[in-house]
Amino acid sequence: MEARDVNLLDRFVFRVFMKTWLGVVAGILGLLTALDLLGHGEEISESGEIFGAIGLDILFLAGLQFPFMLVQYGPFLTLIAGLITVLKFAKHREWMPQMVAGRSSPQILFPIYFGAATIALVALLLKEVLLPSLASPREELLRKVYHQRPFAMADFSVRTRNDERLQAKLFVPSTGVLIGVEIHGRGSAGRDHLLLADEAIWEDEGWRL
Repeated sequence: MEARDVNLLDRFVFRVFMKTWLGVVAGILGLLTALDLLGHGEEISESGEIFGAIGLDILFLAGLQFPFMLVQYGPFLTLIAGLITVLKFAKHREWMPQMVAGRSSPQILFPIYFGAATIALVALLLKEVLLPSLASPREELLRKVYHQRPFAMADFSVRTRNDERLQAKLFVPSTGVLIGVEIHGRGSAGRDHLLLADEAIWEDEGWRL
């Protein structure tokens, strides 16, 4: 078998594997998402009564859930896609010509291994780069749609650009409200100061106490 024929076969196997993987991902993750929404049907109905129309929130939540589920179930979905791909070719005896031509099993299955490694790399990038930025809006929608209350951070603490430490008993990102505010810092004379406020609200690019 010539090198050109081998490359064509490898690319063909790789394309079949990736198409199969996309089908498995769309089918299984779509089914899991639908079952999750059906299982929370009562909570969604209660949220609709409290917040009004939440159809867009449900769609956004389903979209935000997808990359998290992909990272969580990715290895199993890739294994299923690999098995289905092998069975597809075996059903039509398409492995036999390559084996007769002298190619070993690892060589024949290399496109599938390469595809699985590529998927694993993409999943790693999703986990390290994309998921941290999606965690907060996802949690906010989960609280709203499934638990009928806005996402809030208790015992919130950050350090400001002026090297001051801001602490709050509660922070509600959706409304931009801090409750029980304490700001610890140091003045121009080098003396420590403490600012207390019952509430702080984000308005016009600044905090109003």
